[in-house]
Amino acid sequence: MKIIVVNDDMSEDVAFSAEEQLPDQGGLLDDDGFLYQPSAVVRTYRRRLLEMAQPDHATSQAIEAISELASTMPTAPVAMLTTTVYEQMAATRPKEILGKALAIVLNQRYQRAIRFADDPNQLVPKTTEPLLNWMDAFSKKETYEAILKRAALHIDGKQLADTPFVSVARSEGQFLKHAEVSACAIIFGSHSTGEFKQAKNIYQLRIPKEALLTPEQLVQLKYVSPAVASMTSKETEALFYGHGIAQYIVSFRPNPYTRNDQQKLQFTQAFLLEQQQLEKEEEERQEKAKTTVKAPELSLPLIKQHWERFQKEVLPFLDEYKVYIRDTYDIDLVSAKGRDALWNPAFNQMAVRMSLRPINERLLADETLKEQWTALTKDFRS
Repeated sequence: MKIIVVNDDMSEDVAFSAEEQLPDQGGLLDDDGFLYQPSAVVRTYRRRLLEMAQPDHATSQAIEAISELASTMPTAPVAMLTTTVYEQMAATRPKEILGKALAIVLNQRYQRAIRFADDPNQLVPKTTEPLLNWMDAFSKKETYEAILKRAALHIDGKQLADTPFVSVARSEGQFLKHAEVSACAIIFGSHSTGEFKQAKNIYQLRIPKEALLTPEQLVQLKYVSPAVASMTSKETEALFYGHGIAQYIVSFRPNPYTRNDQQKLQFTQAFLLEQQQLEKEEEERQEKAKTTVKAPELSLPLIKQHWERFQKEVLPFLDEYKVYIRDTYDIDLVSAKGRDALWNPAFNQMAVRMSLRPINERLLADETLKEQWTALTKDFRS
């Protein structure tokens, strides 16, 4: 199944492949939170979020009992809570009433979300720091405030390479429609960086609402401005702190989206044009790298063997262009100390090589000096 159109009224047109079971045939989509209505096109449906059932006289007592039980196991996945409810209450309450009450409590306590990924092992935060579980972390005021501040940075697109959060989307349709460039590569693939960037699967999750931080919450608590939160709010992003989100996966399906779908689904052509420009630049860099012939490495033995010539021909060039790159041994090739190191056994030869390497890389990357530097050092390369 894939979304083919996201409509302005928040409904979505979805298409099913020939191999998939249709929703009105009792398929796997029975409990995904949507109402499906067939359209005029074969195997295509329009879907809308189901209206949440409201408590009534018949279900109120069961809802109260289930809510009380749920409060004693706040981190439990939906399947665990469901099993516990039926084990403890099915003997004393009609199954139909219990089912309706449970559905209401689950909708109240759990957030439906999706995440594009290859496998559940990818649903982990990108950080090496030790993290508390979300219940312990959120229960302490100081820790929680620090997490909120860190979440504000994440929402603002900062320090994403070392984040304690796993990001999910609360609406697949809105995520597809508003996804920014880096997310588009994961959803639709990327011409320039290869299909490996595209996620293989879409994971459906039901996560305790208490475990999630949303842009709207951070705006309300004044950790971010509405302007900062605008993009991620449109993407319906929510952040799960720490490890353990994989336990809330309820199902998954193969990622059906391709680059051909992107133009139909994207909210604005600006996103698509930006991604295409980034990919064009990446392709140009890759083509340039293919045709660039790397110069042989500078050889320390050759430099030592012909030190007088190197000193006479190369060092003045380095002096002229102020190329002083120090290494971890505090040696630079242009200083007297560095020159002595070339033949002084007291100094590690690797230290001199480490100093030569960044000098060489810097000059080879300089379009104005590259040709001169290569010609000057050709007899000192192996």
